[in-house]
Amino acid sequence: MPAVGGKTDETAGGRFGRMFATIRRSFAAEDHYGLWTLTVDGAVAGALFREGDLMELTLFDGADPRLAGFDGPVNEPALLEQALAARLGETVGTASRVKLSPIPAWV
Repeated sequence: MPAVGGKTDETAGGRFGRMFATIRRSFAAEDHYGLWTLTVDGAVAGALFREGDLMELTLFDGADPRLAGFDGPVNEPALLEQALAARLGETVGTASRVKLSPIPAWV
């Protein structure tokens, strides 16, 4: 934004940039996320990477072995979370021990 003397008002530009970034984060859908952390009972057990329709689950050392080798026909993190919880023997409607938490792409 031009100021007196034809120079750019950096304060207004900085405010605009911060406002734009806040709006972008506010309206971003879950599809903007490509990385999730997998926790079981509050401990980080792995990571989920998504690129388009391809999802890749990586388990860390010490993760529950019942989670290994999962190759179910799910294409959404929420469905994967439910499927992994079922592998641990959880019944539908109970508090889940399994949680996938998205990591925003712009952080």
